[in-house]
Amino acid sequence: MVSGSSASRSLAQVLAAELAGDREAVQQLVDFGNPDVAVALVSRWRQRHQQVLLIVDQFEELFTLNTVIEQERFADLLGQLALETEGRVLCSMRDD
Repeated sequence: MVSGSSASRSLAQVLAAELAGDREAVQQLVDFGNPDVAVALVSRWRQRHQQVLLIVDQFEELFTLNTVIEQERFADLLGQLALETEGRVLCSMRDD
């Protein structure tokens, strides 16, 4: 995924493609802004695979294109995902 101007929405869109065909999960995407729902949906995705790696490309966009509130929420969410879903999170960012 790419952080973009709405990091949470970008993650939800990527996850929607991964959860296609799972009607219940797709319906829950409406509430993806709730961290508990987001963690549950990523956990559901995680259960389908032996291992998962969430790559957040252009992570600097979280800080350059998003409000401080969105920055904090998304950073907290990534931490929760890494701790609670047994998946891995990799963030890449430019240093310029």
